[in-house]
Amino acid sequence: GSMVGLEEEALLPEDPNLIKGALRNGLRYSILRNKVPPKRFYVNLEVHAGSIDETDDQQGLAHFLEHMLFLGSDAYPHPSDIRKVLTRLGMSQLADANAYTDFRSTVYTLSAPTYGSSQ
Repeated sequence: GSMVGLEEEALLPEDPNLIKGALRNGLRYSILRNKVPPKRFYVNLEVHAGSIDETDDQQGLAHFLEHMLFLGSDAYPHPSDIRKVLTRLGMSQLADANAYTDFRSTVYTLSAPTYGSSQ
């Protein structure tokens, strides 16, 4: 239930280097520098919408929408287009760009090489 998050916060100390905030549109973020493995950038985008939010006639919709991210958009209308973008960025689909849907959320994970100075 909702108490699980509160219990976890009470039990797990927060890293003092964690940067947290929120954008004007309500998107909350947390940033923590990760040095291992070196020269990699990791993003986890957690959308608080999962299968528990679906009605009976919507079953599977959250999972379907998760897959739609990788199937195309107006800018990249074909699935091969997004694969080309990922390749150009030094990424591969599934290994470096993936997602999953559970009861309470849909999580998108991205990992890419970093370029330039970390300063």
